Amino acid sequence: MLKNAEDTGEPFDLIITDMHYPMKQGAVSDTEAGEKLVQLLQEQGKQTKVIVCSSRNMKLPGVYGCIWYSEISDWEEELCDLVREMEKNR
Repeated sequence: MLKNAEDTGEPFDLIITDMHYPMKQGAVSDTEAGEKLVQLLQEQGKQTKVIVCSSRNMKLPGVYGCIWYSEISDWEEELCDLVREMEKNR
């Protein structure tokens, strides 16, 4: 999807990703998928901002933001704040 968006001249401004998902269709879930995505983007020199969502409270270097979703955090508002900040700084 990233390559197709770039090829059509409409690259993504932001990727919001979970940490745990299958890396390919039909594959088993990978608990480090979000980190692997960030690493892949960095290796390719992509400047696309990434917000990583996780049930673990973590901070990852090289990402625009990390959202900890849990019953005790207001993760939805944190996510909205990050998107609003990004829009303001465009």
